[in-house]
Amino acid sequence: YDLSPGSYLPYGEESLVVPDILPKENAIEASAYLSHSWNVSEKFFMDYGLRYSLFTTKGKTYHHPEIRVSGRVMITDNISFKAGFNSLTQYIHMLSNTTTMSPTDIWKLSDKDIRPQLGWQAAGGFYTNLFQNKVEISVEGYYKQMEHYLDYKSGAVLVMNRNLAADVVETQGKAYGVEFMLKKPLGKLNGWLAYTWSRTQLRENGDRGNMAINGGDWYYASYDKPHDVKLVANYKFTQRISLSVNGDYATGRPITIPVAKYQYDGATKLYYSGRNSHRIPDYFRIDVAMNFDPTHRLDAFTHFSFTVGVYNITGRKNVYSVYFDTDTAGDVKGHKLCIFGAPIPYVFFNFKFLGCMKRRIYEILFAVLTGLVSVSCVYDYTPEDDEIQGLEIPLVVIDGDINVGDITTVTVGYTQPLLGEEENTIPAGISVGVESESGERYPGVMREGQTNVFEVDTSSLD
Repeated sequence: YDLSPGSYLPYGEESLVVPDILPKENAIEASAYLSHSWNVSEKFFMDYGLRYSLFTTKGKTYHHPEIRVSGRVMITDNISFKAGFNSLTQYIHMLSNTTTMSPTDIWKLSDKDIRPQLGWQAAGGFYTNLFQNKVEISVEGYYKQMEHYLDYKSGAVLVMNRNLAADVVETQGKAYGVEFMLKKPLGKLNGWLAYTWSRTQLRENGDRGNMAINGGDWYYASYDKPHDVKLVANYKFTQRISLSVNGDYATGRPITIPVAKYQYDGATKLYYSGRNSHRIPDYFRIDVAMNFDPTHRLDAFTHFSFTVGVYNITGRKNVYSVYFDTDTAGDVKGHKLCIFGAPIPYVFFNFKFLGCMKRRIYEILFAVLTGLVSVSCVYDYTPEDDEIQGLEIPLVVIDGDINVGDITTVTVGYTQPLLGEEENTIPAGISVGVESESGERYPGVMREGQTNVFEVDTSSLD
């Protein structure tokens, strides 16, 4: 680790600011782990292990074991249950504040005064596929315990603090939640919808009486957001034109606000609410985009596509932060700061080399550098995916177009002299075909007298 906690420097030679640079923080972390996977039966699988971490910094060394256990049970062919447990050790801390105009996160390494964060988490969920695996549904839940989690004392100095340990306290925390997900990966209409309900609470350790955060009671962490909904949907009008919609809703994050003012020693002071007892307005955003993919030609040198869309199409002024100040009359004024509070149109262009061309370049470079003749891989192409993907079986090069509604000719070339195979022969286990959006497969038939030419009848392909 090599952290720079901060600096305060003058801007220009005429500035009256005295330079202030906080000393760097350095540390080394090392770890070792051992894990084992066990197929208990055809329906029961386990994975477990142990990780041991060592952290050393100036004047202090910490070390902790961490446990990992997870498993999966196949209840039926389409329903499974997964669960896991793990313990955690984190040697770097993040401190957040919610009272300034721009919320700031500060990173702090563990040292002789600040102990590492410890915790454990248990999670489990049910997963199932419906309608011939066209729809996936999952329900997951979790519970987490935390120790030595750092938070600021009330009235702490938030920036350029040379003795941060004096202005923070250790807390214990708990987090729990449930997530529901509905996913449709295939078809003209595809995407997913997820809803998460979760809570995260903290409580100060020790006994500082009235000085304790929130009087020593539980309070919500600054990143506690009970409700979160995300939607991603895509609709294909044709193989080349599609519509994408992204939706995002979340409960506003907690903040601490002034609720009263009083006079003390001739000055006006503010009295604040309990820690994180109020929230900024909820977050909501919808993005819409049209995607255009002009060509699917395999023999093209490059592939071009573009997207036209609008970010935050409703123009909602989502609040990034809420802050307060006092005017000359002593009145407290609240302000909301938003970013991108209007619809933002955009155009995105994408140029890329097709997979065959890229792979051929890699093969030539590899052959030159190593003296080998070829690299093992296969290219598999479907109309849904313009990016040709590699699999770990001997080299197959597709030459031709996938023309919907016609008989498509696909030429397959194979070279692997290191295995003693002859050139332009098809190894056992390799097949050529087309797969539709609905998952139907159209196998290729080898042309008589030509072992490297297949014909695929796509006349009924949708």
